[in-house]
Amino acid sequence: MVQFHSDRLLPQLKAPVVNASNANSHGLFGTWKLISNRIRMEDTGEELDLFGADPRGVITFFPNGRMTAILTTAERSSPVSDADFRAIVMGMSAYSGRFTIDNDHVVIDPDIAWVPFARQIRYFALDGDCLTLRTPI
Repeated sequence: MVQFHSDRLLPQLKAPVVNASNANSHGLFGTWKLISNRIRMEDTGEELDLFGADPRGVITFFPNGRMTAILTTAERSSPVSDADFRAIVMGMSAYSGRFTIDNDHVVIDPDIAWVPFARQIRYFALDGDCLTLRTPI
């Protein structure tokens, strides 16, 4: 589960909406600031903070059907060794691509990513200024 708080860092863009029939009725468009990124191990039920207790990052969904995300750990300093460099590389995720919205989930088709991945489905829920994204199980 990944959670974000609304952070209107960027103005809303005037562009074609993803689905003209629902425009922004889902409330997803805009820039969201990362507040947590927890994963649950299916075999043990253990939950972990993927980027630590105080992660950094933003995800933006634009009305033209494009999105971008960058997520990192809070502790990021200039590397002085190969181990430091590996820690920095493993402590982030960045990607951008097209997305579509289908009822309660967003389908992301990346065209560029820090670590390449295929199409992803994320169920989303909005509660006030909090966006939660979940991976289907």
